[in-house]
Amino acid sequence: MGTHEREIDEATWLRAVAFHEAGHAVCAYALGRTFEYATIIPEEYSAGHVRYAPYPPSVLDGVESGFIDFRDFQFVEDSILCTLAGEIAQEEVCKPSEEELESDMYQAVQIGMRLFEKEDMIAEFAWLYRKTRALIQEDYVYSDAVRHIAEMLLEQKTVSEAEVAACVEEFRRQMEEAERMERYYAQETPPGQVSE
Repeated sequence: MGTHEREIDEATWLRAVAFHEAGHAVCAYALGRTFEYATIIPEEYSAGHVRYAPYPPSVLDGVESGFIDFRDFQFVEDSILCTLAGEIAQEEVCKPSEEELESDMYQAVQIGMRLFEKEDMIAEFAWLYRKTRALIQEDYVYSDAVRHIAEMLLEQKTVSEAEVAACVEEFRRQMEEAERMERYYAQETPPGQVSE
């Protein structure tokens, strides 16, 4: 996330950065995109970032040659989703500024230009944006994980991929347990009787 001037207080700004980076990290984990850590420790041009693993050589070769096979295409498309996830997660705290939107969108477009035909770009990005929003805001496991990871970032400043994985898997376990209990009680309640 960029270091743009904001018209909000420092605590809200830091919380927005934490949600932004948590969105990137949780999306990366959900899609199997390897990363080392997410941080809200500022650097020269960034208020925070996720340190992703480098692109595999086959992706870089495909970008240079203009031919990307299906597996690599999926990897690059997932990279776009991870890029879009930051601003979507940040919306829980505050709307991203135009500069912030342009920063992540610029990165996403640079990636997308290698994948999509120029005339298909707008439709492809609209679809990818909806897909990312569904993952980050509408999936209970991932939306809860984003909130929790953001709080961890505010406390620790940096979280590892292993910590993100543990958090997501714990929320997934809780969701599965709740669904199992719901099914159990739905079966155990005699017809016409309300369960307690």
